[in-house]
Amino acid sequence: MKKNLILVLVYFVFFSVSECFADDAVYLAIQETEPSFVEKILSDDNKKNDEESAEQRTEILNEDFIPELKAEKSEKEPLAAEIEYDVLYQTDSLFSKYVTANFENGPIEKITPFFAYQGQFRFDFLDSGYSTKFIEPTAELGVIGKFKNQPIEYKFLINFMPTKGYSYLQSMFKDDFITLKYIPHNDITIGSFRTPIGVEGGVNGYSVPFIARSQISRNFGSVRGVGFKVNGNYSLVEYNLGMTGSGRQWKNMFNGVEFNGWVNLKPLGKTDGKYGVLKIGGGLNAGHNDIDYNVIGAYLSYKYKKFAFESEYAVSHGSNGLSGLTDKRGQGVYTTLSYNITKKLQILARYDIFEKDMTKSGQKDTEYTAGLNYYIKGSALKFMLNYVFCQSDYKPNSNRIILGTQIIL
Repeated sequence: MKKNLILVLVYFVFFSVSECFADDAVYLAIQETEPSFVEKILSDDNKKNDEESAEQRTEILNEDFIPELKAEKSEKEPLAAEIEYDVLYQTDSLFSKYVTANFENGPIEKITPFFAYQGQFRFDFLDSGYSTKFIEPTAELGVIGKFKNQPIEYKFLINFMPTKGYSYLQSMFKDDFITLKYIPHNDITIGSFRTPIGVEGGVNGYSVPFIARSQISRNFGSVRGVGFKVNGNYSLVEYNLGMTGSGRQWKNMFNGVEFNGWVNLKPLGKTDGKYGVLKIGGGLNAGHNDIDYNVIGAYLSYKYKKFAFESEYAVSHGSNGLSGLTDKRGQGVYTTLSYNITKKLQILARYDIFEKDMTKSGQKDTEYTAGLNYYIKGSALKFMLNYVFCQSDYKPNSNRIILGTQIIL
């Protein structure tokens, strides 16, 4: 026990770094990894076809594509009801069960390497003409695993592709944390991880159904911080609460601290899924980094069999998200509808509006998105097609077609 705790402390001190990815006006969700409040379910048919174990059908609230890292049994929505929804978003890697190394000696019980690649090709139609662009792909390499004789798991992920505005070293490190599972229904994570600034802004991009995140997510959220958080999951409530540094990247690590918290209530959590899954939530991100800032959000989602509805609202008095530190007061809301036509084909649509400065008029951007997703092997092998109509108060309207793919080995 003493040796394991020493290893934990060494791991945290050596690897803990903060992370934030910056991009242009339309951000690619494909660069994100760690989810919050995302069900990872394999359907009955997928289980038969792929001969997956019962362990891989367990919901993992706090990890990405890590079916081997089975959490301690906890109270949650019934598995039989969840499978009925035919959720396609599981992100376990294609070959994880073949490349996992188990150790009889030493403090490490198992290590699973993985590699993830994502890319997109974009067609832009403007009044001034037509253009195409191949967006720089994402290439990531990492390891995940578990300590021996202790409910302690770890993850380390690096990014090979440079990020605009940062040095290669600053953009290299991503998820880098350990997770303690000593308390039933709760996980304590220490290190560098995604903060829950909104539901979509806090989940991994491998599970986001669109190629680009919503505007509130790519402006207010979609960042990482160094610190700790507690994830809890009960039949009627789930939460993600923690404290991190307000710095982003190694550029400015010690400028202040911030609180990050989100709570979802599940009113139908004890109905065995008979009436679907309903979540009602809200959260707060508040901190200091040269200026004080805070973002308040609200969330509503409902899933029933093949149908899903999701809506989220956020308002800021300054923010420190993906678009950078700002003292502007902004607000936005998105609503998404999706339907699983088959167990591999999904159709979806989103209405998304964002006002970047509430103190001025003519600051709104509205995006109308229609999408088609084809899941060959869940999100581990997936093809995406999005059409986006962008309507703006202060720049020319545009039409955009985006082709995307992702593979997690």
